[in-house]
Amino acid sequence: MARSVSCIVMLLLHFSGCCGLLLVSDYSHTSDIEALLAFKKELEQPNALTNWDTTLATPCSWTGVSCTGPGVTSLNLFNMGLKGVMSPLLGNLINLHSLNVSENYLSGEIPAQFGNLIALQYLDLSNNLFTGSLPPSLGRLSNLKQLVLGSNSFSGSIIPDLGSLIELERLDLSINSFTGLIPSEIGKLSKLEHLDLSSNSLSSIPPQLGNLTDLVDLTLA
Repeated sequence: MARSVSCIVMLLLHFSGCCGLLLVSDYSHTSDIEALLAFKKELEQPNALTNWDTTLATPCSWTGVSCTGPGVTSLNLFNMGLKGVMSPLLGNLINLHSLNVSENYLSGEIPAQFGNLIALQYLDLSNNLFTGSLPPSLGRLSNLKQLVLGSNSFSGSIIPDLGSLIELERLDLSINSFTGLIPSEIGKLSKLEHLDLSSNSLSSIPPQLGNLTDLVDLTLA
């Protein structure tokens, strides 16, 4: 009997490992749970996140949360009527590949701690009420492929730090309140295919944009 139980346990462990199944007992990233609950706490009426339940040992079944392996890798809260600000603790989601909170009513500034999300490939904060300048720490997101911040109220200069995002394929800063020069460092983004800086108050097109040989979509007006 003991041998049979042992065999069953071994089969379950093998199945969970080979198929990417995350068991409750496998989840050890308590910092992920703390980060998500801190974000929920900053929301005015988090009705859409009622199943973000602290009694569960893993957040991988929570609304908008996905996991691959023992960690949160995707947070997709598109068009959920969310109001509030982004918690700096979201920067602790070090395994996060995708963050999409577009089409909500989120406000405030992008926390500098977002620069800690070094695995991030997709960041979409578009169509919200965000304000302030972009934190230079965004330049540390070296794996980022898409940065979509359009239709907000961001202001100040476009930070030259974005020129460090060498994997970037799409950059959308349209319909904001950016001012000043378009930084020449944007010309270093050799993989960039889509660039939209329209509906801002920018001046002067740097000649370095001519280096963007993969560009198929450019909107500046």
